[in-house]
Amino acid sequence: MSNNANLHFRSSPNNSNTHTPRLDNFEIEESRGFNYQEITSENTHFNTVLIFLYEHYDLIYQKFFHIYFIIVFEILFYFNYIVNIESSEVKRVLSNFADYLGGMGIDWRIIIPSSEKHRIMYFCESIENNLIYKENAKLKQEAYSIIWGLTIAWCFLTFLHFLTYRSPKKIALNLLKSIIFISIIGVFEYYFFTKIVTHYVTIGNEQATCYLFEDILK
Repeated sequence: MSNNANLHFRSSPNNSNTHTPRLDNFEIEESRGFNYQEITSENTHFNTVLIFLYEHYDLIYQKFFHIYFIIVFEILFYFNYIVNIESSEVKRVLSNFADYLGGMGIDWRIIIPSSEKHRIMYFCESIENNLIYKENAKLKQEAYSIIWGLTIAWCFLTFLHFLTYRSPKKIALNLLKSIIFISIIGVFEYYFFTKIVTHYVTIGNEQATCYLFEDILK
C-alpha cells in the first residue's frame, strides 16, 4: 500500500489536470499594451508618405525654385528699375507745374525773399534725408530680408534634394529650367515697362497743374 501511495505521489504532478497556460509572444505584447496591427498600419502609412515624397519631391523642389526666382526678380526689379520710373514720372509732373507757374509772367525769385529760400531748401533737405530716405531704406532692407530668408530655405531644400536623389544633375536641370522661366518673365516685364508704362500718361500736364492749384487755393 505504501508503494502504491509512493507511486501515486510521484505520478500525481504529471497526471494533474490543472496546468498554467503558455502565452506566445503576441499575447504577451498585447497584455503589455502593444497592438501589432496598429503598428503595422502606421508603418505602412508612413512608408506610403515617404514613397509619395520621393516620387514628387523633385516636382515640389522645381515649383519652389520658380517661386523663389519670381520673388527675387520682382523685388530686385522694383527697387532697381520701377522706382526710378515712378520717381521720373513724379518729377515730370512737378516740373511741368513749375514751368506753368514760370509762364505766368511772375518772377517767383523776386517774390520769395532769399532768407525764405534758404529756409525752404533746408526744410526740403531735412525731409528728404530724415524721412524719405530712411523710410525707403528700411522698406528696401525688409524686402531684401525676404530674399535672404528664401535663399536659406532654398539651400535647405537643395540639401534635402541631394540627400534624396544623390543627383547633382537634377538640381542643375531644375536650376536651368528656372533660369529660362524667369528670363522669359524678365524680358516681358522689361519690355512692358519700357515700351508701354513709361509712355502711358497717367495724368496730363494741364490736369496735374489744375489739381495742384486746386489744392493750393483751397
